[in-house]
Amino acid sequence: MIARLCFLLACVSGPAAAQEITEPSPPVGFESLFTGRDLYGWLGWAAAPGEQAEAHRSVGEHWRAEGGELVAVGGVVGLQSERSYRCFELLVDWRAAEGVGIALGLRGTTAVALGATSDGAGTVTGLPPLVRAEAPAGAWNNARVRVTPRHVSVWVNGAPTVWHHELAASSAGASPAFAAPLTLAVEGGEVRFRDLFLRVLPEEAMAGEGPRARAERAGWWSAARLGVAIDWGLYSVCEGEWDGEAVPGPRERLMDSARIPVEEYAQLTGRLEGGGFDAAGWARTAQGAGAGYLVVTSKHPDGFAMFDSEHTEFDIGATPFGRDVMAEVAEAARAAGLRLGWRHSIADWHHDDYLPRRPWDTRGREGARPERYHAEVEGQVVELLTRYGDVDLLWFDAEDEGGWTRGMGQSLFARARAVRPRLLVNDRAEAGRLDPDGERDPALLADFATPLELPSRPAGLWELALDLDDAVGEEIDAEGLIRTLCETAGAGGNLLLGVSAGSDGALAPATLDRLGALGGWLDVHGASIRETTAGPFPDPAWGACTGKGTLLYLHVFEWPEEESLVVGGLENGIDKAWMLSDPQETFLPLQRVEGDPVIDLSAAQADETVSVIVLAIDGEPDVR
Repeated sequence: MIARLCFLLACVSGPAAAQEITEPSPPVGFESLFTGRDLYGWLGWAAAPGEQAEAHRSVGEHWRAEGGELVAVGGVVGLQSERSYRCFELLVDWRAAEGVGIALGLRGTTAVALGATSDGAGTVTGLPPLVRAEAPAGAWNNARVRVTPRHVSVWVNGAPTVWHHELAASSAGASPAFAAPLTLAVEGGEVRFRDLFLRVLPEEAMAGEGPRARAERAGWWSAARLGVAIDWGLYSVCEGEWDGEAVPGPRERLMDSARIPVEEYAQLTGRLEGGGFDAAGWARTAQGAGAGYLVVTSKHPDGFAMFDSEHTEFDIGATPFGRDVMAEVAEAARAAGLRLGWRHSIADWHHDDYLPRRPWDTRGREGARPERYHAEVEGQVVELLTRYGDVDLLWFDAEDEGGWTRGMGQSLFARARAVRPRLLVNDRAEAGRLDPDGERDPALLADFATPLELPSRPAGLWELALDLDDAVGEEIDAEGLIRTLCETAGAGGNLLLGVSAGSDGALAPATLDRLGALGGWLDVHGASIRETTAGPFPDPAWGACTGKGTLLYLHVFEWPEEESLVVGGLENGIDKAWMLSDPQETFLPLQRVEGDPVIDLSAAQADETVSVIVLAIDGEPDVR
């Protein structure tokens, strides 16, 4: 009570008493921590426990309300909230002179620095910021601080500076304090605060981003098991040739493979007409292939953006085609019931600020500012996530050329997730990728791994990308696609099939035929792929296996000549076996030979590509 009276007396005697102050108006769901008129709800605070009583007594000498702003003149006395908080989101604006120190204390263990640090605003002790985002001295800044049971994330002026950093342990034990007051400490000069708003976050929403939370967010993606990625870009107009000669290697890397100067490559914009582009046709193709999501390239390593970006003139607006591909694809994907993702290159060989240069690029490094390029990448990603409605996935690539740092990638990941919290992001946003066969790096910000080949002992979320256009002729035919999908799902992963459009934006007939055949097989056998988990057999001799509750789906690649199939090692009782393609679910005879189930296939009809046998078993799979 004495401290409260001191607060009120200090405020009434100050300059703000004679002013008409408007009560701060918090955003929906937030409450105001500062009335704008007095220090109600705040107490004096000192770092040393023995000085706490004096801090309460003298707080009015160091803090005051003035003109709707909370003003600190510096010194040894800070402020602490009367209430304690555990999981919350805090918004605060501040401005200070050069060299003034500001610390925001969280849960009694961790401080966020808002001023006078060499690293800049929005840092946590011992951790450099992901990006420098503070305004010049004397200008207003704003911060958003999100605290979960064990982690803190910070945004300064809309840019993420700390992402999912583990809170320091409390003095009472190994975990952060359950709840504690907020503290404000100022040193070295005057600081003004305004718009201090806080909302308490529901505990169930704040379990952190562990494997369970990530798996829940990715539930739609795991259930789909199959996606289609379509590439079309400036390189397409050359049809894999330069100066009349075929250029080896992936077509989207034509600029690098043929060593085409930046200025000369940019002239290709006049040739992109897109007479065969049909976004609805693309979406129908993906849907017809049985895919659950469509990923379309928004920018390739050549730097050309397939949408109208405010951050570059090297984009679709510079072509005779002129239409925003992303806008049309987004509308078509939603109409087809597909989830939507963008594939976006980290590398940009066209950009003056992107490093390293290609070995053949004659432009020097002088004057290049990678941080400026980093800001442009983030700007384009924000465009992609805010212009086209719901976007479910970002598939980054070409991050491994040496100029993209881990901090840049973490900042990009955090910015994207801040815009769309339910977004999925692959493991190519920062320098370093996940290994599905190894232990997950907890510091690497990614939702799923993208191995280059089928992993042997995979764990967590992962996706195998298979580019059909890398095949020679019909090397990857329809049957090969089906087998690869079965093997991938059988190991618990997703398959992303990559196809390329031609110079006019149309998909090749051979591509349509193979994807159509895959979709036809899934029309009959989709239950053995979608919403399934990895099978219990490490390397089944007959092909692959998936599971769904007490059902096992045996994908038989080669129909046995002896017309029987041995399910080696399965200990469970089997209630029934039947062909998935048989709508009558005709019983297939079973017996056990030396403990292994043997299925009689003499009366069964094999499928043309991959046959699927369903086993209804007793309980969870038990394989010796």
